[in-house]
Amino acid sequence: MRPGAPLPPRRDPGDAPTELIEPETEIIDFVDDEDDYPREPQLLTHREPDDDEYDQHAEGDDEQEQDNQERELTEEEERALRKKKIWRRVRRGCYIAAAVGVIGPVIAFVITYFMVEIKDPKQVVAEQEKTVTLMFSDGEKELSKLVPQGGMRAYVAHDEVPEIVRNAVTATEDASFYTNPGFDVVGIARAVLNQITVGVGGGSGITQQYIKVSTGDKENSLARKWKELVKSFKMSNEQGKEQIMEAYLNTIPFGRGALGIDAGARALLGKSVKEVTDPAEAALLATVIQAPYRLDPEKNREATERRWRKDALRRMAENGYITQDQAQNLKFPQTVPRAEAMKRNPVAGSRLHIQEQVIAELETMGFTDDKLKREGLTVVTTIDSKAQQDAEKAIAKYMKNNKEGLRTALTAVDPKTGGVRAYYGGENGTGVDYADSLQEPGSSFKPFVALAALQKGIGIGTPYDGTSGIEIAGRARHNSGNKSTCGTQCSIRDAMTLSVNTVFMKITADLTPKRVVEAAFSAGIPVEQEKGLLGADKFADINIAIGGGDTRVRPRDMAGAYATFAADGDTRKTHFVSKVIKPGEKLPLWEEKDKILPQKKLDANDPDNNTQLSRNVTETMVDVAKSSSLALAKNRPSASKTGTHELDKTENAKAWMVGYTPQISTSVWVGRDLNEPLRGDCCGSRNHPIYGKDEPGHIWKEFMDSYLSNVRPEPFPKAKPIGQYDDPVPTTTAPSSTTPLSSTPPSGTSVPSSPSSPPCTTSIFNPTCPSTTPKRTTTTTPPPDEGAS
Repeated sequence: MRPGAPLPPRRDPGDAPTELIEPETEIIDFVDDEDDYPREPQLLTHREPDDDEYDQHAEGDDEQEQDNQERELTEEEERALRKKKIWRRVRRGCYIAAAVGVIGPVIAFVITYFMVEIKDPKQVVAEQEKTVTLMFSDGEKELSKLVPQGGMRAYVAHDEVPEIVRNAVTATEDASFYTNPGFDVVGIARAVLNQITVGVGGGSGITQQYIKVSTGDKENSLARKWKELVKSFKMSNEQGKEQIMEAYLNTIPFGRGALGIDAGARALLGKSVKEVTDPAEAALLATVIQAPYRLDPEKNREATERRWRKDALRRMAENGYITQDQAQNLKFPQTVPRAEAMKRNPVAGSRLHIQEQVIAELETMGFTDDKLKREGLTVVTTIDSKAQQDAEKAIAKYMKNNKEGLRTALTAVDPKTGGVRAYYGGENGTGVDYADSLQEPGSSFKPFVALAALQKGIGIGTPYDGTSGIEIAGRARHNSGNKSTCGTQCSIRDAMTLSVNTVFMKITADLTPKRVVEAAFSAGIPVEQEKGLLGADKFADINIAIGGGDTRVRPRDMAGAYATFAADGDTRKTHFVSKVIKPGEKLPLWEEKDKILPQKKLDANDPDNNTQLSRNVTETMVDVAKSSSLALAKNRPSASKTGTHELDKTENAKAWMVGYTPQISTSVWVGRDLNEPLRGDCCGSRNHPIYGKDEPGHIWKEFMDSYLSNVRPEPFPKAKPIGQYDDPVPTTTAPSSTTPLSSTPPSGTSVPSSPSSPPCTTSIFNPTCPSTTPKRTTTTTPPPDEGAS
């Protein structure tokens, strides 16, 4: 370019012409041409690869794809290629899902975080003060009220709660509380796993527990856990740990109607929480938080003390709040009697025990004391007002002017529902609930031996040696009063009527005690009461045949198990709650007809045999009340069994009468607080030893006649024989191989005449067939050894 010439216009680099690639020296050989030509220049171009091409390159498949395009693929190669493409898409989907799985929860967490609100604890306290109403089964008559605590409840600041109490609660309920973000990650993971595998959550720390209390939401679901987790994180993020601990301690339940730790300390220890400085007392307060009713030291001392020692004190030591020596040697603190703690309760007398049973049952259903009072719920119970009145009157008639110190329990259960219609656990309602206490059942346990025999195909007409003094399981066994009136050909049916110990002990020896335990469970004795049947060593001995040895059952469970026989073999859980109603809502929150369903447990594999097992057991008991002069009014059919547990060879300690009609099953127990001689003044006799046919039997008959006075008598369905049904011809001759027994009864004994032919086995089902079953012998001579009659 010459000087002074104008410059060419400047080009934008984007307008530059496409550059040419210099031709390579490669010579292209054409097949049809002899001449060789150099390669043409090529354009340098750019384009985006498509997805498949990218994937092929990334996965090293491009060469194979090119080869596939240059030749025709076989069928197998096409199938392999298709699979490869599908798998490629699956992998891509997994990458996307993984990304969403990480990002999605984070987004949901953030959104939830800004949507939820945390309630102020004082607002929660105010919400927990609504009245709860308990109704009789008709839903119209009021049974009792759970009223607000009023002046008994005080809000305490964080620093007013002694450090040892705060430490005990932290160690027992949430050891990582001061360092976690509102929840324990390990606990949450465990709760999720439990929810998926067994349908039960748990794992909540202190912050989460407060959130649960503040919302009143006890739904056992992952959705509730999610919201609870987010709220806990938000509360921990926005409030200090001291504020959270204060909110928690002032709102959680402690049982005995106490909400908040100050009310809890007063109800359990008789003092304000500000005065609690003893580590043992602090540990007790922390102990009951998990299950306030179940871990009440007066109602369940063994379980409470076990958690107090093994959980609360142990964890306090592990976290350095007390020494190991203290954890091992501190003594369980003295607590306030429930009667004193609950003296402000408006319900009094025996009905307070009903209220306690209802509250305990509601807690197992998720309706805690907090939830009940927060929502002001109405609870319709299964208790029939007439039945309850009849029970209280019957007990008063025979026990009010009786000897001091005698205790009584009564439970009546509807066989068609399992609902408890009447319940009496003691006179004042604040001490021991005797209907809910384990007691030796004596001969009232024999129907379960008969059931075990029937389950093995042994019929109720099968004969056994019923004489006294015969050797069974390595030693001589005796009948009550050392009597042998049933003879050597004693059927199970007659043995039940006459309460012959040796027959039932022989059956148990043949079948093993374990079979009897299993039969009792199948009839409705709760499996949770296993320790009561097996004893501490979990090994039942032969004395279970007559309700002796380690055998213990609750009166309420006996009424429920006999109700299975009354219901033609349908086992139902005994319960006190019929409905739970929230004010303003039409549909109940909970209803028994949807939740308490019958089970056929006598024979789970054969419904018809299940029914016949029940009917055959009933047939063994239809003459017991009559033989004890306790037949019901209007010639009403009934099935029953008496029971007496001996104190020693001269005195009795416990006495029972358990029986049923198709409409109601009732158990009555009479005893004392300690194993002391059981003597009474009723029924035309003063200072007499009490047997099942005495006070318990008369109370049972009085209640049954009164409660059923306006109910038409109903016969039991006829049984279809299982095994040998008809009785053998009875004999009263004792075998010579046994210890000789006098055929002359002891002084004061009335010996019934033996029938000349087998007793009529259908008398209860066919009123025209007279009963020839011998009357049960009564005697003032105490039985010599086994402890049951």
